Amino acid sequence: MKIFEKNGKINFVDDNNVLVGFDYGQSCCENFGWMITQTKPKEKDQEHEKNEGADGFNFDTEFMETSSDSNGGGQVSFRLIGDNGERFLTLWNYHNGYYSHGFEMEHGDRAIHQGIL
Repeated sequence: MKIFEKNGKINFVDDNNVLVGFDYGQSCCENFGWMITQTKPKEKDQEHEKNEGADGFNFDTEFMETSSDSNGGGQVSFRLIGDNGERFLTLWNYHNGYYSHGFEMEHGDRAIHQGIL
């Protein structure tokens, strides 16, 4: 798994060339970020350690789980599978209703999942 951050975007690319991209541009009045954890975090749980280690893990393109709050913010989790079990990439954005961040999962030219947090 490679992680690239440039021009207000962060991209996670696995060995199968599956990409998860997240609009990372900062605006006022929001709490957003990402984490890779051994267990899927609960809603608004950003207390996990980031980067539990994603080397050797690839995206399960069938798995995407979202949760949202009343202002339109929320989080999305993607499952990673490897020889050493599983990990979860979670993207989140909790805000006051005016600021959103787009995300997408794609493989080559094919969009698999997309949405807004």
